[in-house]
This record gives sequence, C-alpha cells and structure tokens, in this order.
Amino acid sequence: MNNQERGEIRAAVADVWRRIDTWLGEHAPAMLSGLGGPASPEEIAAAERDLGLTLPVDFAASCAIHRRVALNGVLSNIWQGDVSELAKWRDDSLDEGPGSSNDPDDEIRRDQEWRRGWVLLDYEPDGSSVILDLDPGPDGVVGQIIYMDQACIDEVISRCWLDELRDFADELEADRYTYDPSKSSLCYRTGSRSH
Repeated sequence: MNNQERGEIRAAVADVWRRIDTWLGEHAPAMLSGLGGPASPEEIAAAERDLGLTLPVDFAASCAIHRRVALNGVLSNIWQGDVSELAKWRDDSLDEGPGSSNDPDDEIRRDQEWRRGWVLLDYEPDGSSVILDLDPGPDGVVGQIIYMDQACIDEVISRCWLDELRDFADELEADRYTYDPSKSSLCYRTGSRSH
C-alpha cells in the first residue's frame, strides 16, 4: 500500500467518524462520552509494539480519532477497548481462549486455541467477542473482523474496520436507531434492524 492509498483510507475514516459524531451530537449527545479522545501516534506505536503486530491503517486511523468506543445498547460491532489495553486483552485471551476447531481454514485460521494475531476488541461475559484478525486464513484479509459466539469461532462479519464504521454511520443516518435517555443507550427502532 502506498502513501496515497494510506492517506485516502485515513481520510475515509475521518469522514465516517464525522458522520457518526454529528449524528450522536444531534440525536444522542450523552452517548459522546462513550467515545474516547484521540490516541497519539506514540500511543498507537506503543500498542503495536505491545501486540508485536502492525495495526491496519483504517483501525489505527480510527484510534487516532477515538481511542476507545463504548456506546451503550448498540447492537453493532464497533465496540472497541482502549487502544492502550488491546495487547493485555489479547494476552489474557491467549490464556483462556476457545478450543481449537476441526473446521478447515478458510477466511479464519482455526488450528489453535487462540491466535496471537487475533486482537480482542470487545467481549461479553458469555464468551462472545469481536476480534480484529491480523492473521487470517488463506481466503481471509488482514484486518477482517471476526465474531466469536460464546467462545466458538463463528464468522467473518466484515472485511475491515472501516466497513464496520460505514455500516454503523449508514444505519444512524437511515434513522434505524433511537436514543433511550432512561437507559442512556441507543436501541434499534422496532423492525429496522438491517443485519
């Protein structure tokens, strides 16, 4: 990837975050507190050093805008722990990861309990997780987003972080979400869920 392509990706990430931030500011300003401030280039470099991996351009660009993403009630896959904690979350998962699978490798490598190239972005107590995959299978793409359902590798849900952000922005702008102030959370409007 050349510098021009990297610049275009960074610009696309900035644009989609402008869309998300604008919608939240107009319709759910209390939710903005769930978005962390920008991570510095040094903090992103430290996260990469701790992970022993290079973050995809789109994900690093997103962290440079919002270092963490925690939006209550959102049925989306854009939750993300603070960039400074990604290596710790991944390393904790290496100790507790799911069992290996007999399924053949395709987009996802399935031959180990947990891969060092899987960067945990979000997890639930039931073992469900959203993972940034930096070590994909032969048919996969570096930076794809994997969903793990209750500690069982499930599927690739997106080819990249930017696609997840775009999908979320599109859903916001299509009025598929409503803000519930009593719960301080975003909820899908009845009958509007698109995926």
